[in-house]
Amino acid sequence: MTETFAADSMLVRENLIDISFQKRYLHLVYFWMFTGLLVSGSTAYLVYRSPLISGLILDSFLVFFGLLIAELILVSRISSNIDILTPLQARTMYLIYTFMTGLTLSVIFFVYTESSIYSLFGISSLTFGIMSVYGYTTNTDLSGIGNLLMTFVIGLIIALAGNLFLQSSGLDLIISIIGVLVFSGLTAYDTQKLKRLSQGDLEVLKELGFSSKKDNNKESDKKTADAKQEGKQKIDTEPEKTNSSELVAAGSAAHKEAIIGALILYLDFVNLFLYILRAMGENNDND
Repeated sequence: MTETFAADSMLVRENLIDISFQKRYLHLVYFWMFTGLLVSGSTAYLVYRSPLISGLILDSFLVFFGLLIAELILVSRISSNIDILTPLQARTMYLIYTFMTGLTLSVIFFVYTESSIYSLFGISSLTFGIMSVYGYTTNTDLSGIGNLLMTFVIGLIIALAGNLFLQSSGLDLIISIIGVLVFSGLTAYDTQKLKRLSQGDLEVLKELGFSSKKDNNKESDKKTADAKQEGKQKIDTEPEKTNSSELVAAGSAAHKEAIIGALILYLDFVNLFLYILRAMGENNDND
């Protein structure tokens, strides 16, 4: 009877640790996502207010597209190397990426009015929030639409490139509406995926590039198995020792995984905002 009660107590503590880790992980994801948006937004506005810097970036084809290429390389490096980066390196690269994105995003202040940018940013935030809550709370498995939505993303890129030559306002509106729908769906899908990750779904880890975690998982599984065996033998004397070490390891791993999660949601939000801006933004008539 005593052993059964002690075993149940250990199970309750493990569940509490799991819940604590889930909350901490998701808090870190949204903290870094909002931090990235703050860095990008502040940078874009400061560039807009500085004629010298804005002229250097926006008046030079090579500088502007050089920054775009550098952003693509950096985000690719973060995604492909996240498994071998330290938490500090991952955070630093993420913040550099959001800063560089802010440099190129400053162009929207010269294309659209400030009032429309601020109001549509609010609409984008509301849309993102609704879709993120839906992705977190729904019982519907959204994994089936992930590949379909990514196919649409590729189609959007091709359509945007083609419309650079066609210059069709009607096609641009259609592309923008589809873009809003696609990145709204991706917001829900990615939120659900990150929720699954917070619950220990290792398949999500593989999707995010944590391939070499297999060895770590084997070691962790071995430690867990040894801890459980030890817990059975010493259940009355040392019921909490293994849980604390698992929690420390989980907290350490959460930092890097939170950065890649924040990057995913950051990209969803920025693209959602840009497509809403393309569809509904009021053009700035000032040079």
